[in-house]
Amino acid sequence: SGVVRRIVRRQAAPVAVTSADLNSLLMERMSGSIPAEAREQFQRQLAETERPEAMPPYSAIFLDRAGRLWVREATHRAELARWAVYDAEGALVAEIRLPARFRITDAGADFVLGILRDDDDLERVQLYRLRSLDGDA
Repeated sequence: SGVVRRIVRRQAAPVAVTSADLNSLLMERMSGSIPAEAREQFQRQLAETERPEAMPPYSAIFLDRAGRLWVREATHRAELARWAVYDAEGALVAEIRLPARFRITDAGADFVLGILRDDDDLERVQLYRLRSLDGDA
């Protein structure tokens, strides 16, 4: 219906964008069989774009089977991804670190499932077991 049901806020220090972050992005975009024209266009765009001072505060959100909200918080590209997990009332119930190149496709109280890309850009299905998000273990 488009009605705001809850606003969840969390204080966090800004994560500065570094040259290493930009180099990592460039290397990721340049890997694989990219046509030379597309590669040159991307390099031009990156060179012409003003570097932001800080990363966006979050880069992904996911709703799990139990209705918990997973928010991927800002991190440098080489770091493990930080996920904050909130219950339906907006309370923080977990903080989880996952590989940076892992995309969540499903999650429950004791698992997170997704696609993990390796350094060669190959994808594989990965399942991680979690200690209870409900505080039972």
